[in-house]
Amino acid sequence: MRPTLYGLPHTRTMRVRWLLAELQMVQGRDFELEEVPLLDASPTSLNINPNCKQPFFVDADGTKVFESLAINTYLIDSYGGASPLAPRSKAEKAALYTWSMWAATELDMRVWEGMMLTDGMARINHPVANDAAFRAYFGRERSAERSERILAELESGPLPALNAALAGKQWLCGERFTATDLNVSAVAWWLKLLHADERVLRPFANLGRWLKAATGRPVFQALARESKAADRAGLFKLSKGASFEARYGTL
Repeated sequence: MRPTLYGLPHTRTMRVRWLLAELQMVQGRDFELEEVPLLDASPTSLNINPNCKQPFFVDADGTKVFESLAINTYLIDSYGGASPLAPRSKAEKAALYTWSMWAATELDMRVWEGMMLTDGMARINHPVANDAAFRAYFGRERSAERSERILAELESGPLPALNAALAGKQWLCGERFTATDLNVSAVAWWLKLLHADERVLRPFANLGRWLKAATGRPVFQALARESKAADRAGLFKLSKGASFEARYGTL
């Protein structure tokens, strides 16, 4: 079998698709994408990712990986080769692990929850951007107060840290775009979807410059256009009979 990525194109699966596309561009690698609905609890999906989430990945030799940034780190280790995205030193490998974990723990869930509080996500009928599903998933009410709290947390902690790390540097590891930048910017680009640039982007000049350059790459731009089109079309495919209220409301 060929290496296969499972997930909907406009979910966190997009992060892995970005890396795969960059690797295909420089090395001619061939991967497959198989779409699976959200909350898919089929035996095949659960055998790969018991969390009932996406994306997940199966390599040609049967190796299974889930969590988007873990998949990317695995892929750059396995297929990075001579790609400029791959770490070239022990320090660069440490940066890849450190900043990828940082993005997952300090940014991802804060920014995603903030997105689910925006009117934009409600308008496109995202399955978590409504009161019942939000309450079931996050265990709290969907409110303006919660949105304000998230913005304040971002302003005071993660964003200043990333901004400082980019001082005097074009990229996180120096003068070239690497998998470290890809992993972190694949999460950080959601900041733009909070529609709060005056608070989360403009005050942090280094971060804003870096994010604009990272997300300006042609591969990312093509994937972002596809993702936005799918969002507008409401292509949030749920597994038959599944809902976020039912899945998380009983946990």
